Amino acid sequence: MKKILVLIIFFQTLLMIGQCDQLKKAAEEICSKDFTNAINSLESFKQEFPNSDLISSIELTLGIIHTDMKDFDKAEKIYKDLINNYKTGSQSVACGFLVDFIKQENIGTDEELCYFENIVSIAYSDSEESIKHYALLNLSRLYRETNRLEKALTYLDKAQTIGKFRARCGNGIALELMGDALDYAEIYKLMGEPNKALEYLLPVAFNGRYFGEDSRVVQYANEILQENYEMDYIQSELDKSISNLEFEDYTDRDRTYKKYVIYFLDVKISLFCSSKESSKETIQNELVTSGMYKTIFKG
Repeated sequence: MKKILVLIIFFQTLLMIGQCDQLKKAAEEICSKDFTNAINSLESFKQEFPNSDLISSIELTLGIIHTDMKDFDKAEKIYKDLINNYKTGSQSVACGFLVDFIKQENIGTDEELCYFENIVSIAYSDSEESIKHYALLNLSRLYRETNRLEKALTYLDKAQTIGKFRARCGNGIALELMGDALDYAEIYKLMGEPNKALEYLLPVAFNGRYFGEDSRVVQYANEILQENYEMDYIQSELDKSISNLEFEDYTDRDRTYKKYVIYFLDVKISLFCSSKESSKETIQNELVTSGMYKTIFKG
């Protein structure tokens, strides 16, 4: 009996290694932009391991590849199938050994980063809510790229209702908020509504008071500001808004906190304090040393 059990474990391990090798090959092909072979590798995986719990992650990756290849009809169908007919297999696959976690902390090249990100995307099963969230998000980006802007906005709104904040740490949540702000801003800019775009960008840019000047959300906010206002006006309005900074109380889960508020170009920006001791002067100093402020005054 013991020998039979050992054989079963041995063959299960071989099966798992076979699955993981295919995913490793697909990740390498994606990074080398060999999309045709990457699709073949992932489709082959689906056929050989139809009960894998990675099926939905594989489908999401296929949708992203087809979008990159401008094969929008196929990508759209994949995303909609994930949203409406989510499925997962019962066969658990652990391919975490593909990621060298020591190397992860010292990724030295774009190729290494690409490989790591793709392995994380396709070699780990995800929850139904997260898969649907990213399917909605990518469908919105597809519609934006094909200039179907109302649909892009509709599906981006839907993405906010499911699977939000997969990351539970502050930095992870900040990155998701930045991504949402950029997605909304790009749609509204294409719609010819730059002020609406700024309503999404500015609160994130200023709440991330420690974002560097090279942050995408800071750069994009500054780009839209300069396209629509004279620099002298932007600078004077920003200094005025910081000098008029005020505070409000807000309640969350029966606890009362304080937040500071500035109004910059008619956009209300709420600044949540990192501690109860944060004074008005402390927040003002953080604002004038922020990446957003430096970027504006550099221009």
